[in-house]
Amino acid sequence: MTSRAPVRAAWCDAGVVFGLALALVALGSGGFARLDPALLGYLFATLVSVALTAQRVSLFWRRPQTAPLGRALWAGLRRREGLARGARGAGRDLLAQRSLVRRGAASGAAHLLLAWGTMGAFAITVPLVFGWLDFVAAGERTYRARLLGVEGIDFGVDGAFAWLVFHALILCSFAVLGGVAMLLAARLRRRSVAGAGGSFHVGPLVLLAVVALSGLALPAVAASGSPLAIAIARRVHEICVVALLLALPAGKLFHIFLRPLQLAAAELKAAPAQPCRACGVALSSAQIEIVARLLRASGAGVPERVALCPACRRRGLARSHAGLLAGGLEPPLPGPAPLRRAA
Repeated sequence: MTSRAPVRAAWCDAGVVFGLALALVALGSGGFARLDPALLGYLFATLVSVALTAQRVSLFWRRPQTAPLGRALWAGLRRREGLARGARGAGRDLLAQRSLVRRGAASGAAHLLLAWGTMGAFAITVPLVFGWLDFVAAGERTYRARLLGVEGIDFGVDGAFAWLVFHALILCSFAVLGGVAMLLAARLRRRSVAGAGGSFHVGPLVLLAVVALSGLALPAVAASGSPLAIAIARRVHEICVVALLLALPAGKLFHIFLRPLQLAAAELKAAPAQPCRACGVALSSAQIEIVARLLRASGAGVPERVALCPACRRRGLARSHAGLLAGGLEPPLPGPAPLRRAA
C-alpha cells in the first residue's frame, strides 16, 4: 500500500459515513419534513464534523502502528468474553473515567463533569438537530414527545418532568462550566510554576466554556423580549457551536475518539502470555509480535530486548549508560559557541 492509499481510503470512508449520516437524518425526520429550519446551520456543521472525524479516525486506524490495535479490538468484540470485557472497560474507563479519577479527586471530578456534561448535551441536541425528536402541543399546557415520528408520552408544562426536559441543556452547560473551570485553574497553576506556555491545551477548554456560556445566555436574553437581542444571541451561540464542531476533528479534542485504544490494549493484554527472558514476568505475546512485525517492515532487525519486560529494558538501558560514563565517554556539557576571528 502506497503512502497515498491510506489517505484516499480514509476520504472514501468519510464520504460513506457522510452519506450514511444524511440517510439516517432523512429516515428519522420523515424525509426531512420534521427538521427545524432554525437548526439547519447546526445540522450542516454536524454532518461536516462527522465526515471529517471519520476521515481522521479512519486514517489513524490505518497506520501500521495502530492498525493491529484496531484488528485486536474488532476480533475481541466478536467473541462473547471479549464483548463482556469491552463493556466492562467502556463503563470503567470511558463512562466512569476511572483512570483519570486515580490521578486525584479534583482531576477526577473535573473530567467527570466535563465528560458527562458534553455527552449529555450531545445526547439531547443531536436527536433534535437530526429531526429524530420533537415536541408538539397536545393541549393548552401539555406537550407530546415524538421520537422518529412515533407518538410518545404527554407531559404537562408545570411538572417536574417538563422542568427537567426544558432545563436539561442548562444543567449540562453548568456541568461543562464546572469541569472547565477546574481544569483551567489546574492548567494555569502548572503554567505559573513551570513558566511554560499552554495555549494549545487551554484553547479547547476556552471554546467549551464559550459554547456553554453563550447557551446559558439564550434564556436570559429571551426573557428580555427584544427580538433583535434574541436573534443576535442565537446567532452568536450558533457560531460558537459550529466552531466547536469543526474543531473536534482538527484539535486536541480529537483524543475523545481515540479513547477506545484502552479497550484494544486490554484485548492485547488478554492474549496468551510468554515469560520475559530476563525476569520471567508474563508478557503479551500479541504485543511482542506486533512490535517485531513493525521492526521487520521498517527493515530493522528484531533485537532480543523486544522479549523483555519494560522494567528489564529500563535496567538494561541504565547499565549501558553507566558503562559509557565509566569509560570516559560522557558527552560534554553544552556551552557557548567559540568566538570566531573576523576575517
